[in-house]
Amino acid sequence: MREIIGGSPSIHVQVVAKDYEGILKDAAEIREQCDENTYIKVPVTPEGLAAIKVLKAEGYKITATAIYTVFQGLLAIEAGADYLAPYYNRMENLNIDSAQVISQLASAIERDHSSSKILAASFKKMWLKLIEHLKKEHKQLRQGQMYLKQLLECLLLQKQ
Repeated sequence: MREIIGGSPSIHVQVVAKDYEGILKDAAEIREQCDENTYIKVPVTPEGLAAIKVLKAEGYKITATAIYTVFQGLLAIEAGADYLAPYYNRMENLNIDSAQVISQLASAIERDHSSSKILAASFKKMWLKLIEHLKKEHKQLRQGQMYLKQLLECLLLQKQ
C-alpha cells in the first residue's frame, strides 16, 4: 500500500477480533504487514479500551472506533487514542444527536489540551440528507423567483 500512496498519508486499519487478546494479536499482525506508521482501529468496548492502553504503551498509533456517545469518546481520550472515530450515520440511525456528540468531544479535547483528534466516520446517509435539503432549497428558490416574476409582470402591467 505504501508503495502506491507513499509514506505521508495516514492509513487506518481495523482489527477484526473482539476480545482483548485477539485485538492485540490483530494489531501486531497489521503492524507487521503494514508499518509502524499505520493507525490501528480499535472499537471502544471494554476489551478495546484495555487493548488501546496496552497498544499505546507499546508505541502503536490508535484510532478509537465505534464511538456513539460522549462517554465512549472520553474513555478513548483517557486511554490515549490518537484519533476518535464517532460513527455519524449510525448515531443518527439510533436517534443520537451526532453533531452534539462530536461537538462535545471537540470541546473536551480543547478543554483538556488533549492530543486526540476527531476523525468522524460513517457518513452514508448524510449525502442523501444534503441532497434532499438542496432540492428543498432549490424548490423554494424557484418558487421565490416565480413570485418575483409574477410581481414584476403585475407592476409592469400597472404602469401601462
